[in-house]
Amino acid sequence: MTSIPFDEEDAFNGPVRCLAFSGNSRYLVSSAGSTINLWDLKRRQLKATFGSHRAEVTCLSTSSEGDVVSGDASGAVRIWDIKSGSSSSEIVRDERLEACVECIVVSSTGPPRIAIGYSDGFVDVRNYLTLQSMRRTFNTERERRVTDLSFRTNNHSFLKTSVADGRANLFVSSSPTFHPTAPRLGHINQGKANY
Repeated sequence: MTSIPFDEEDAFNGPVRCLAFSGNSRYLVSSAGSTINLWDLKRRQLKATFGSHRAEVTCLSTSSEGDVVSGDASGAVRIWDIKSGSSSSEIVRDERLEACVECIVVSSTGPPRIAIGYSDGFVDVRNYLTLQSMRRTFNTERERRVTDLSFRTNNHSFLKTSVADGRANLFVSSSPTFHPTAPRLGHINQGKANY
């Protein structure tokens, strides 16, 4: 259909690591190094460039409000307002442990939430509006790196996590307490379910 960049030869300062479409598919967001590019697909041009990350951007997501959410290799997350080009302050874990942000997902229904998965197995669920932690979990078994996150479509209280050893875990994300070793509701491992 088309190729990006359209006319901007110097738009990338390294290989493209991740992509995300906006909710209405009008925009495509890409990352290269510590820079984020926002492409207007209708006008076929670069709309904006965001560049406040300290490390390589490792994952991107978009919210139903039209924001761009990005995570980087130092463990920092930012939320970008597409219209103003401004970002939230860095969202970092209290533990001051540097672990790469591997994946991010924003709930599309119910109270807005953001789930952040890290390379050390940590998952942090936050209120999207206040950015306060609501729930924390930690995968302590075998390979811990969180490779994917998703909220259940019809009930955003349930969060599915996948880890690098092939296991998928199901958590309740709405608990007001923090449990670093919270028990899962169930897991799926190599095609076998355990609930």
